[in-house]
This record gives sequence, structure tokens and C-alpha cells, in this order.
Amino acid sequence: MRPQDVGQPTARLVLGRHSGRHAVLQRCEALDLSVTAGEIDLVYHAVISLGEHRRAIGDGDLRRIVERMRHPEAVGSGQIGSRSE
Repeated sequence: MRPQDVGQPTARLVLGRHSGRHAVLQRCEALDLSVTAGEIDLVYHAVISLGEHRRAIGDGDLRRIVERMRHPEAVGSGQIGSRSE
């Protein structure tokens, strides 16, 4: 069955605790989040950690993970919310 057969324009992997680094990197690239080789390890581990508590990691979650990794001082100040998409 093709994704188009059920109304989805393209195949899109869902991120979760069993996702690999390559899937996380591809999703970041699809969201125009450029991450370095050093950053991808941090993002990957954060995705896996969040995946232990959730079934799937949404695009908003991934954006927040990258933002928190780049600006950890914003976490305590309430600038970045914890709402998921």
C-alpha cells in the first residue's frame, strides 16, 4: 500500500524510542534544522529519552529539542514551552 492510497502525500517516518540517528537527521533536514555531526548525537539521545515517555515525537518536539540543545539557558526561563504537537 502506498501512502497516497490512504491520503498521505508522502511516506514519513515517525520518530520514537526505536528511531536511529539517520532517521532523526533526515527529519531535522526535512524541517530545515541544520545540525552538525556533534549536535546530532545530543539530539538523538534527547529523542530516545523523550520516546521512553511518549509513543511518537512530533515536529514541534524535535524543534524544541534542537532549540534547547543550542540555548540551554532558555529552558529555565520559560521561553520554550513543553507543549507537544
